[in-house]
Parts: sequence; structure tokens; C-alpha cells
Amino acid sequence: MEQNTFIVSPMSQFISLTPGQTYSGSIKVVNPSGSTANLEFSARVTPYSVIGQEYQADLATVSNFSQIVDWVKLDTPTGTIAPNSTTEIPFTITVPADAPAGGQYATIVVSQSSAVDSSVSSVVGMASIIYADVAGETTHSGEVLDTSMPGFSFVTPVSIATTITNTGNVHETASVKLSVVNNVTGERIFPKSDQPDTFSEVIMPSSTRLLVRQLEGLPALGAVQVTQTVTYNGTDTTFSGILVLCPVWFLVLITFTIFSIIFALVFRTRSRRKSHQS
Repeated sequence: MEQNTFIVSPMSQFISLTPGQTYSGSIKVVNPSGSTANLEFSARVTPYSVIGQEYQADLATVSNFSQIVDWVKLDTPTGTIAPNSTTEIPFTITVPADAPAGGQYATIVVSQSSAVDSSVSSVVGMASIIYADVAGETTHSGEVLDTSMPGFSFVTPVSIATTITNTGNVHETASVKLSVVNNVTGERIFPKSDQPDTFSEVIMPSSTRLLVRQLEGLPALGAVQVTQTVTYNGTDTTFSGILVLCPVWFLVLITFTIFSIIFALVFRTRSRRKSHQS
């Protein structure tokens, strides 16, 4: 069967749950107008966790944070969608009375019926992540461990990296505000008037995440002031530093100029000595 391109929305949703109660929700699957064939789909619920600081998605590992997989029931796990049409997949979450407090994580993965057993990498872009927090004794703890940026670079763009840890039992949101200003001209490089200056990322419980942001639109030659403030667990952590940018050709030019001056001075000194000797 030929694979269609389709859309699942929302890509993620945040849900608050209470032990002993039931929650109803849904996701949408779109067979876009560019498609020429019906989409036969299958949906399933998988655990959701992350691997490493880069947060590679893991839809297979079962843990205490993925018990929600057994609580979720899909009302219509299979179906057919005509081109340029949308269908809704309702789901119900029945929370046990003894459900543990804190975070619970799952994905609703949608794929074509013939591709239900596809590898994780082929279905991640067609999944809706459920970030759930169950009421009770939740622990909110963690901190910004480090922010790093080179002070000098030959090439652009340049990256600023921030490491954040979550030692609690529920997911947290880190809000990152970034500003880049040309130190020479005072021009605001980022954000522009049409760009948001803040972005947010989820930090999963019992994990450490590396957030890497590329600084684009930098001048090829010059210096910029970079300021970043991370708001996390009610605390603001600010990093501020100067980044000097120097392309390789400029360094070669400076080196050539210095050697040319040295050569000229040496040549002039030798010429004077010969003139005095004669």
C-alpha cells in the first residue's frame, strides 16, 4: 500500500487527572487536500519517555511514569479518511483510585493500517504525546545546571547550550528568553519585531535535558552581546556574554598584514645597515 502523508493534532496535550475520576479527550487525523487516496489508519497507545540529554523519543520502555497506557481507551482505533477530510479519535482515561501522584506519559500513535508495526523513527512524527499530572503529593525540584557559549567563533550560526535537570516526579516547563544585540551598532539581531523572544520546553521527571539554540542572523565580523534568561521552578537564571565573530578570511588578512609589516621593517633595517657599511 502506498503511504499517504497525513497530520495528527495536537502534537502534544497537557492533562490534569484526579484518582478515581474519568477524563475524556480526542485527537484529530487529517488526510490533506494534496492526497488522492483514502487513508486507512490504525491508532494505538504506547508508553512515552526520553533517552539521553538530547531527549530521543522512546515509545517502548515501560516504567512507573507510563502506567497511564493501561488507563487510556481509544473509542475508534481504526478507520478510513477520505482526501481533504478530518476524523476525530476520542479517548477516555479512567484513573484508578490508587493512581500514584505525579507525571504519567503516553503517546497515541497513528499510522496506516499496513504500517502499524513500523519502527519508532517512522511514526514519531505522527503521534500525539500525552503529558498528564495526577493530583496528590507531587515533588517539584530541579535546576539549571549550566549555560555555555563560545566567546569566539570563525563561523555562524553559533549555538548556546543550556543543561536543565528535573529531580521531581512530574514534568516541568522551562521558559527561555533570548536577546542578541550587535555590540558595535546597537542593532537588535534577535528577536526581530515579528519574532517571539521566548520559547518553552518540557523537562521530564528524573531526567536532564540539553537545550541547544542556534543564534542566527549574526554578523560575519564583529561582536554581539548575548543574554539568556531561563525561568524554571520559579527561579530566573540569567547568562550574559560577549561573542566575537571573525571569519577565517579576515584572520588570514590580518596575519598577512602583520607578516608584511614585519618583513618591511626587517628589510628596511637591513637596507640601513648596508647603507651605513658602505
